[in-house]
Amino acid sequence: MPIRKRGSRWHYEFMKSGKRYSGVCEGCSTQKQAEDYLNNIKKKQGATATARNVEQLYEIRHQEITGNAGIALADAFDESLKYSTRRPSEKKLKQKINAFADFVAFMSDKHPEIKNISEVGINHANEYSSFLINNGRYKTAVQYVRDGKTVTVANGGESKLANSTINYYISVCAEVFEKLKIDAGLVHNPFSQFRRLPKQEEQREIFSEDEVKLICDNLTDFVRPLFIVAFNTAMREGDICTLRWSEVNLKEGKIRRGQNKTVYKVEIPIMPELKDFLTKWQQELADRVESVKRNNPKTHGKRMSAADCEKYEEYVFPEHAKMYRENPSGVSYRIKEFLEKLGIKTTRTPAGRTRAVSVKDLHSCRHTFCKRAADAGVPLTTVQAIVGHMTQAMTEHYSAHATFADKQKAIAAMAANTDTRRLEILGRLSKLPTDTLEALLKQV
Repeated sequence: MPIRKRGSRWHYEFMKSGKRYSGVCEGCSTQKQAEDYLNNIKKKQGATATARNVEQLYEIRHQEITGNAGIALADAFDESLKYSTRRPSEKKLKQKINAFADFVAFMSDKHPEIKNISEVGINHANEYSSFLINNGRYKTAVQYVRDGKTVTVANGGESKLANSTINYYISVCAEVFEKLKIDAGLVHNPFSQFRRLPKQEEQREIFSEDEVKLICDNLTDFVRPLFIVAFNTAMREGDICTLRWSEVNLKEGKIRRGQNKTVYKVEIPIMPELKDFLTKWQQELADRVESVKRNNPKTHGKRMSAADCEKYEEYVFPEHAKMYRENPSGVSYRIKEFLEKLGIKTTRTPAGRTRAVSVKDLHSCRHTFCKRAADAGVPLTTVQAIVGHMTQAMTEHYSAHATFADKQKAIAAMAANTDTRRLEILGRLSKLPTDTLEALLKQV
């Protein structure tokens, strides 16, 4: 018999591949418990005997020694957060959650027998990578929040992804597996052999002078602050939305802050038009908040409550800060909607791709700023110091040669991009004869 009782203890004995195994059924007081114990021993020995390589043998022994039942694939992302040195922002956290959830959904449907991350092999990683490249995301329904409501949009599954997006999805999976290697007893990260796809350059287009005038003549309440700041500073969408009053010095005429994208600190001169706008906006904002607290303590329009006003009071644009923190895509959506209504096409489908990419949005103001700076003869090093272009190291290198006085002097040479009346007057003056201009100067 494979199991027998000797005194008060149960013993097991069996042959496997010509080798004899025997021992005490630890913790067993009944025959059923002893039989289960034996079956478990046989299962472990069978797995060890059929291990295909050293790595698989190590993983089996690791589970035996540590008693680790394995980390469920569905729980892996949450488990990996325990080993994060710094918790990512809410925006980046959601992106990572969605990326890994896509892989989990793929494995659940394609390989339902795989339950733990230790069971995921290089073949599974390669299969998922190929799917991303050829088909796009596995989860074809995307959810986001708009005006407080959850909206679900079906992609149809036919849209291919940009190489940068594919690289990001794979890098998230690789990061999770790498953090859990020790706990899961993994020797190799199944995603470590993935070769990053080459970057596909799709540059934003600048706004033409006619488009700048069209935009500035039709600014709505929501987009006005975004475009006025963007045209005058070349700041990115997220940096504008999260700009704090502590980073704005109207007296000295400068904005100094660390960029969300690069963390590198930039120092930007405030042009006259922007200074005038911010001065008026500061008073307008104070009056609006006071009115809300005094007359309507519960609501402030559709998006801001009295509590929100207090929570976001440090921000220059509280409504935009709230939306960007809670639903950043909502800000981009309203900008694109505004531009499309003006007849400005915001997307283009590149050759060989089925998914349109953004070519004109708020980021185009950044490129427009740089183009105008170049046209005005502003040195490249000064432009780089203002907008924080390229890598952080390169930006620091170039910025070291541009003092704030250099930036202030150079930027003053640029026309106020969003003052359309000023542009119109300058355009007319440029057509006048020199003698006429000199006569007008004497009268000023």
